[in-house]
Amino acid sequence: LPNVQKTTSLLTLPRPCLVIGCPGEKNTDILRPHPGFRVRVWELLDWSKQQDWRNARDEFKLETATALTGKLGEFKCIVFDGCHKWFEVILEAAKQEPFNQSERGKPDGRKYWANAYQDMKQWMDMGYYSNVPIVIWTVWASVEKDDPTAAEGTEEAKRKSVWPDYMGKFQRSAVGETSIVYQYMKNERSYWQVRPDSVIKGIGLRCPPEVAATLPHSVEAKWPELEKLLTK
Repeated sequence: LPNVQKTTSLLTLPRPCLVIGCPGEKNTDILRPHPGFRVRVWELLDWSKQQDWRNARDEFKLETATALTGKLGEFKCIVFDGCHKWFEVILEAAKQEPFNQSERGKPDGRKYWANAYQDMKQWMDMGYYSNVPIVIWTVWASVEKDDPTAAEGTEEAKRKSVWPDYMGKFQRSAVGETSIVYQYMKNERSYWQVRPDSVIKGIGLRCPPEVAATLPHSVEAKWPELEKLLTK
C-alpha cells in the first residue's frame, strides 16, 4: 500500500542500479542519484488534459528498450517504479488506436482491454527475457472483493483480498509472470511478505516446492535479506 517505504527500500538494491520512474509516477523523485545508483524521472503527465497517450506509450517503450539493452550503461539491477500508473497509460493509449474503435468511432472495450493486456505483458517480457540480472517492477496493492458478484450485506461480500493494483485480467495473470512480494510496515519497520495467506493472495516466490516449504512469512525489506531466499 502507499507510505510503506517501497521507494526507499530500493536504496538497498545491488549496484550498479538504475531506477526508472514510469509515466505518471510522482514519487520516484524522492530518490537521489549517488555512485552506482542512477535515477531517471519521467516527465509528469497531466491526466486532466486531452492528449495523445500513444506518444507517451511509445516513448516509454523506447526508454525501456534503451535501458535493458545496455545503451544507458551496464547495470546489475534495473527497477521500473510505479507500474500501476504505466498500465493506465497503456490503457488510455489502447483506447485511442483506430483498430480499437467501434463503428461509431468510440473506444470499444471488447478490443482495447484485450490489447492493453497484451501490451502490458509484452512490455514486462522485455525485462524478463533481458540480460539484466535483476529486473524489478513496483506496483501499488489493491484490496478487492473475493466475489464481486456477491450480494451486498452477505458474508461473501465482506471477504476481501490484496492483489497488485492492475486493472482487468492482468491483475490476476501478473501473479503468474514473476516472483511477487508484498511490502508492509510493522512497528515503524518495513517488511517483504513472501508467502501468501488468506488476505495477501497475489504474491509468491517462483521456486521449487521443497524450497517454498521452508520460506519464512516475511523478511526485512532489504535486498540482502531477500537475496538469501532467492539464491536457494
